[in-house]
Amino acid sequence: MRVVQLTALNGLEVAPTLSPDGTQVAFSWNGEREDNFDIYVKTIGSSKVLQLTSDPAVDSLPTWSPDGKQIAFLRDHPGGGTVIYSVRPDGREERKRTDFRIAGGPSARIAWSPDGRWIVGRPDRAEDVVMKDNWALFLIPLAGGTPRQITAAKAPNLDLAPAFSRDGRRLAYAACSGLIGQRVCDVNVIDLREDYSAAGPPRRVASAGRQPRSVAWSQDGLSLVYETNRRGPWELWRASLDGATVPERLEIPGEHSRQPAIAAAGNRLAFERLVELTSVFALRRNAQPEPVLVSSTWDYNPQFSPDGRRIAFSSRRSGDVEEIWLAAADGSDARQLTSGPGRRQTLPAWSPDGRQIAFESTSVNTSTDIWVVPTDGGALRQMTHDPGLENAPMWSRDGKRIYFVSNRGGPAPWGDTWQIPAEGGAPTQITHGGSSPVKYESADGKALIYQSPILYQSVDPKPLTYRTLGDTPLVAVPIGGGTSRQLVPCVKELSFAVTDTGVYFSPCGSRRDRNPLNGFIQTWLAGAEIPIQVLDPSTGRIRTVGSVKAPFDSTRMAVSPDGKRILVHRNTYLSDLMLIENFR
Repeated sequence: MRVVQLTALNGLEVAPTLSPDGTQVAFSWNGEREDNFDIYVKTIGSSKVLQLTSDPAVDSLPTWSPDGKQIAFLRDHPGGGTVIYSVRPDGREERKRTDFRIAGGPSARIAWSPDGRWIVGRPDRAEDVVMKDNWALFLIPLAGGTPRQITAAKAPNLDLAPAFSRDGRRLAYAACSGLIGQRVCDVNVIDLREDYSAAGPPRRVASAGRQPRSVAWSQDGLSLVYETNRRGPWELWRASLDGATVPERLEIPGEHSRQPAIAAAGNRLAFERLVELTSVFALRRNAQPEPVLVSSTWDYNPQFSPDGRRIAFSSRRSGDVEEIWLAAADGSDARQLTSGPGRRQTLPAWSPDGRQIAFESTSVNTSTDIWVVPTDGGALRQMTHDPGLENAPMWSRDGKRIYFVSNRGGPAPWGDTWQIPAEGGAPTQITHGGSSPVKYESADGKALIYQSPILYQSVDPKPLTYRTLGDTPLVAVPIGGGTSRQLVPCVKELSFAVTDTGVYFSPCGSRRDRNPLNGFIQTWLAGAEIPIQVLDPSTGRIRTVGSVKAPFDSTRMAVSPDGKRILVHRNTYLSDLMLIENFR
């Protein structure tokens, strides 16, 4: 087996699909100007790339017909969701195949049945054929008619990434369970009758982490290749259907590999290799952002020390595992502080005396707990032991308590804010209606400032209420108990910080969308500014202190104690398509 480069274009080339004979690859690309995604096709071994679509709407997630004569894809629908179109590999005969809307987003992969009569996908919730909370996979007839359900997921669970076996007698897919932000997915296989209805219950083949976008059948039909982020970065793994061997990592694609596609002939596997870099820049008044923490990997979630002379941050500089690092305020003299205990250490928070750092650690089984480490690198202390999620620590101003968000209080993606004595002890709950993971004690130490969540109410198959985040009000609740009060009517999700100099935030209105192909946060309005403002709680006065625009983002901003420097993130995304020749 050997890896060869399929594409090396400017921007993002994503979602490859190989023609049945393995000689061509179709994919979605945002173009030379990186302004819109369309469908393209390339003959393997040729440098020529042919553009098949040019609609101003986003065209995504192509899939070849079984006879190789057409390519189906999804086009954004103005009313929400996406609609199935098809086009010939030479760019002719583009047409809409059905008015039935498919759920949009990066997990909206579709699959063409071997007889060419059906496409399987997850319907948009606006469609009348499904109940609001039915998030299963459906067979959509291309000749017209009513789609019919093939899997059984109900909200908040969902099924995605369908793939038919070559003979059409089995369907592989990802079955994801849990609430938004906490989903864990398995790769399942279900046997099918001749009419593609389920012939029995699904069987689990492997665990795939969080919402994989593609599952591919091997040519012999005895194994599946899928993407998983269970170890941190996305990787390609293989699992046998009979369970005779444990799932194994495909070493040759390497890290940051996604969206596998295997041809029916030709012994080829195509995949997407994504390079995602996050850096930290400092924003000063009336000046362009200046680099502070920049490397060839992820540097993010910075926090100033109480004296403003150092920065704690999360980084992958040490390899696969994310760890806590320390650096001088200008980014120099960076050194690794933690080495475990889990597979991911992130969200550092300084104690008021600057001698300790609390952080969140994710274990192998994806549960998270709060730990504390001395800044001189001494012994670690585990603060929480609940089997669920304990996230995003923050110290009280007197250093006696550590705040964190936990889902132990009820079904919410981010749960409620709790507090625990800094020396250890039993935690107590502070909020009771959901809380954002970003939260701060007010300057006077009397209130907790956080974003209030959005309530989601489902009705089928049974009443279920859970909370999710978004652009929501910024509120303050007395730590000793009492009624919360609104500070700002609407703040961009997780885009605020609190210091002695004020409450810094980005107001709603500067639009931020998720790329429907890869889930990247991007600013889609050309040149749109993301303002950063500061609220004086004593007077209620708000003033603008700066702004950023893509590729910079104010999410999880950090402000120096004197208010003169604001740390923001810079996000860079590149992806190319790769091919494994002689795949076996």
